[in-house]
Amino acid sequence: MLEKIFVIVPFFNEEKLIANLINALKNQTDQTFHVIFVNNNSTDSSLEVIKKHQKESLFSYEIIEEKEKGTGSASDTGFRYAIDKLGAVYLARTDADCLPNPKWIAIIRKNLIEEKFDFIGGIIKPRNDDYPLSRFENLVINGMVFVSDLYGKFKFGIIGYKYIFFMVAGNNLAITSHMYQKSGGFPRTSIDTTDEDLVLAQRVRKITSNVKRCREMIVYNSTRRLRAYGHWNTLMWYNDRAHKPEIIDIR
Repeated sequence: MLEKIFVIVPFFNEEKLIANLINALKNQTDQTFHVIFVNNNSTDSSLEVIKKHQKESLFSYEIIEEKEKGTGSASDTGFRYAIDKLGAVYLARTDADCLPNPKWIAIIRKNLIEEKFDFIGGIIKPRNDDYPLSRFENLVINGMVFVSDLYGKFKFGIIGYKYIFFMVAGNNLAITSHMYQKSGGFPRTSIDTTDEDLVLAQRVRKITSNVKRCREMIVYNSTRRLRAYGHWNTLMWYNDRAHKPEIIDIR
């Protein structure tokens, strides 16, 4: 029997995009997984959309609540619930505005379970379905991801760490329960102040080198923040919140 993978999806007011995520999960070639949706104080119809679109899904799911504001808090609650209450050993995360590639779960299984890595991070690419992008915009976004990854290598260095930095997005990672607990997991912070995915990756870097960057593990990410902030301000936002926008939760 295949080991079940537990997928954590934090969400806040995602009625417009979460149905697309559910459909992407329905299309996974590997359906042996369980989804934990973590509701972070939604005031729209996200819950109703989830329940409606989950019908006829092959994978199981449940919805839990986290009142403390923040993707870090919601994600940590989901991971610890899966580990403590459901006995999860292999966990992954994506976000409600994302579209995992159809082989996403299968690739996680191959690397996290069969090849026994402690922590894996995939590649993010821009979505084209919510906001159609020109070829130039695609090139710019991919360039921004490359620059951010390169900048991180110089900024965070190697002293005190087990491996060279590579960018890990919170919407496309997987980890064993042992490594999640040993590292301390996601910080219980809000997106306003901290990139919880960066903190988790840095914590893991201090503990193990048994990690992998999986380039075939692809998630397509919404570009709504980029469109709201602009290219430069988005880079500055991810650079320790050097850009401070008036509206944080872009919907």
